[in-house]
Amino acid sequence: MKKLVFVGYKQSYEKMEIDALSGCYEKNHIVLPKWKIKCISAVCFFRKELYHSIYGYFIRKEIRRIKNVDVIFSTDTLRDIKAVKKFNIPKVITFRNVFDGSFLPETEQFINYTFDKGDSIKYKFREFNVPIPSLNLISKYNESNDYDFSFVGVDKGRKGVINNLSKVLESYQCNFIVFDKSPKFSYEEYLSELLNSKCVLEIAIDGQSSNTMRYIEALYAGKKIITNNPYLIEHFLYRENNVLLFRTLEELKVMIDDFMAKPFDESVFEQINEYKVNTVYEHILEDVKNMQS
Repeated sequence: MKKLVFVGYKQSYEKMEIDALSGCYEKNHIVLPKWKIKCISAVCFFRKELYHSIYGYFIRKEIRRIKNVDVIFSTDTLRDIKAVKKFNIPKVITFRNVFDGSFLPETEQFINYTFDKGDSIKYKFREFNVPIPSLNLISKYNESNDYDFSFVGVDKGRKGVINNLSKVLESYQCNFIVFDKSPKFSYEEYLSELLNSKCVLEIAIDGQSSNTMRYIEALYAGKKIITNNPYLIEHFLYRENNVLLFRTLEELKVMIDDFMAKPFDESVFEQINEYKVNTVYEHILEDVKNMQS
């Protein structure tokens, strides 16, 4: 049985992802309690290097208690990466956000995966499908359609576009929730808001060239998508009836009524298995195995 260590993974959907991973792996989730992180922050008082040093000490202490670890998985946060980079065992970073390259040298001892095609080319990272932690949880929202359009997410420069879209879509029922910082919702609360509509907004941030989890969550729940991200036309889950690309608000205004009247193309469900947690991790672990042989 392979022993896997997950460092960070503190978001509710990340915890669900670990729980959903097959029982044929021994899963060890290393995350410091909030009180300890607050204490470290108070002691360091904005001295980032000291903070990373103390944080890393506690993370490494927990990992060393686990004998014969096969692979360490780290989030794409610098503190987690620094904490584990000196371990002489296979280490994987899963980038779930667009990377600005600011700490690229810190990633050299890792096998790096990114959800973003542009980053994979720019930094020579491997691409991966961000897994959907609980497909059963999502499927129960197939019939939830209190709104016509929805968006739930952090601003990241998208608020202006979404505000303009709300004006274009004023004849429709819209539920747009934009957080300035980290969302206060649990993963299930997030899904209940996002998927309670006929169509979901997928708005790209600067530098993004691939889909977010929102794209897959919506399609799996049978929801349509409108997006300003041209790369999604090349995505293997793209179907003309399900995804509408707009380049300008005027263009969207002309196309939206006809798009919403089209039936959802259910052939997309046949390929959604590529986003199951076990499938994603099996691909990554097979890569790791091949690189070690």
